[in-house]
Amino acid sequence: WTCLYIPWASFTVNAFDDESEMVFAVGTFMGVVVAAGNAIVAFSVVGISNHMGFTHESQKRLFQLLVIIPCVVINVLCDFGVTVRTAYWKYNSHLPADLHLQMNFGL
Repeated sequence: WTCLYIPWASFTVNAFDDESEMVFAVGTFMGVVVAAGNAIVAFSVVGISNHMGFTHESQKRLFQLLVIIPCVVINVLCDFGVTVRTAYWKYNSHLPADLHLQMNFGL
């Protein structure tokens, strides 16, 4: 999911500056995309678990929580990664070309 909106995040950084009137709408749209990603994960797990044949409802709910929570946590960490990457490339234009920084700390 994150790989789908990394190009969009890169596009928005290059296409809109901070003074643009569209920057609020674009930022809001990205927030909706991130929330939709988390909702898709949850709905997918619930839909799959409904067809798995659990004998007790409590076991099904436990399975759902044990799958949804780590998946959403991973998705949120990826969202933070995209946000940090976007801010890094936008506000520190001289740092991406610093070979010493890349070799010691990575990107």
